[in-house]
Amino acid sequence: MKVYNLSIALPLKRTIIAHIIAHIIGRDMSLLPRLQLLSLCLLALILSPLNHALACGWHYETIRAEAKSLPCTRNVVSNGWPSYPKDLLQLKAKVARATLTLLPTSLRAIDELAVSSILLKDLPTAYCALTKRKELAPNAYATHANLGTYYTFSGELDKAAEHVKATLAEDPQAHFGREHDHLLLIEYLQNQTGKEAFKTDLYGRSYKKYLNSRRRRGQETRKTLQAQEAALVSMISIYGASKNPHLFATLAVTLKEQGNVLLSAAAARQADILRHPQRRVMRKWVKKLDSVYKTKPRKRQRRGRGVHAGVVKSLEKAQTAASYRAGKYQKWLRKRFKAGLPFWRDEGINDIYDEQLKRKLRCPLPKESQSDMQPPAYPTHKNAIISYGLALDKLANRLQAHTKRQDRCTDLKNTLQNWEAMTSSPPNQPISDDEFKRYSRALDQILGVVIQCKRLKIYPPSLSCHP
Repeated sequence: MKVYNLSIALPLKRTIIAHIIAHIIGRDMSLLPRLQLLSLCLLALILSPLNHALACGWHYETIRAEAKSLPCTRNVVSNGWPSYPKDLLQLKAKVARATLTLLPTSLRAIDELAVSSILLKDLPTAYCALTKRKELAPNAYATHANLGTYYTFSGELDKAAEHVKATLAEDPQAHFGREHDHLLLIEYLQNQTGKEAFKTDLYGRSYKKYLNSRRRRGQETRKTLQAQEAALVSMISIYGASKNPHLFATLAVTLKEQGNVLLSAAAARQADILRHPQRRVMRKWVKKLDSVYKTKPRKRQRRGRGVHAGVVKSLEKAQTAASYRAGKYQKWLRKRFKAGLPFWRDEGINDIYDEQLKRKLRCPLPKESQSDMQPPAYPTHKNAIISYGLALDKLANRLQAHTKRQDRCTDLKNTLQNWEAMTSSPPNQPISDDEFKRYSRALDQILGVVIQCKRLKIYPPSLSCHP
């Protein structure tokens, strides 16, 4: 049986799975004790995890993060997906600020700073960065996408909808087609008022009817449900919406419609924990599943292995295991950052996401849903290197001459403070490809020193604004 690999693929025969699912949702069927035991083992298998916005922000890393794979759904509903810890997000923002000090018109650095600041809930800094981006490229796709993300987080939903609609007008398949779900979320939050508020999910499906139904109720195709799942997983795990109960509740219905009842129960429980307005409906449904699984042990049967613990206990164990595995990945990530992983270049980004796939923290998307889109060229970034290339090269050579880290940090701090004066009239003539590569390597060396200097604080003059 093929099951969408964002969730899980079960190596069991079709008839056995049908019996187990029917038993879970309450159909009156007589199952053999061994089949009941098998169903409980299946619960533990599905919810045990395998070995990185409330909206759709856009930056250089987005292509690698979402085009061909996403965090596995089983890890998302268990609250253990791969992500950047707060201290590493701060380091990414610091490197972006340093780049903007050296190359004031680098759109790539502006996007990195904006997205990292949104994830850190540092909205004033994100606003400053996006204000600068709007000055440099007012009609660009990424400008509207990131402003839509910012205004969604700041609660200015009318402005958020305006920018998201502008993004969709430019490209109806924006953000791999998931920008439509972003707009649905904004409109959902705007329109839910009165006694009937939040009784349906983002796609208009009643929680009470769909969760308690013994069979599938909707008419969505398998491909549509997969696209919904991918959009919800992306918003929860990549763009900082892990505290939004409406996305988890909608994900519960989507998974239930696909037949993934146990993963649906895990998502419903997360929505309950986050105090969704319809949490009583979800709690009652999860309790019903729990009563189906919870059985008394037979004579001479060993206890303590979670076989008879029921759905809730199994979910708790799965969440603990998922958090442990995500913690091990973050430990590896910190170690690589400390060693100087160049996370601002393709090589560093690829190392991060290849490791997530290796640890099975990410799952490939179905082939028909994968995108061959390439990262943006960021021409302004190249133009900035052309303008400031010679100064970058000289600074890198000077920093390399220092033998002590303290001296390098002091020199870099003084240079960054006086950078505009040093490069007040930068040459702007074309350079050869070899020179461009040399200056790019020089920038890498400087940013490597920025990582080493832990106490170095950088505030680019070009971002001195206030919301």
